[in-house]
Amino acid sequence: MDTKETIHKCSNIKRRDTGSHLILFSLDTGMLLEFNFTAKFIWDICDGRTVEDIQALYAQEFEIGMDDAKSDVEDIIQILKTKGYVS
Repeated sequence: MDTKETIHKCSNIKRRDTGSHLILFSLDTGMLLEFNFTAKFIWDICDGRTVEDIQALYAQEFEIGMDDAKSDVEDIIQILKTKGYVS
């Protein structure tokens, strides 16, 4: 994944925050995704930041190493991109 790529939420997504989980609903596909607290954090900061910035913020927030942060963030962003939730 290109770490300089900027990530933006798609406008056709509705969200519901249940506290510990986040439910995303695509108005285009009718698909629901449910994420835990860490994936919710990633979603919340997909606002035009680069993948690299998201990884750094994630590592800082959860006090983990950059290798783990890179892997986690790339996995979540790939899911979001594949399902059409971010571009």
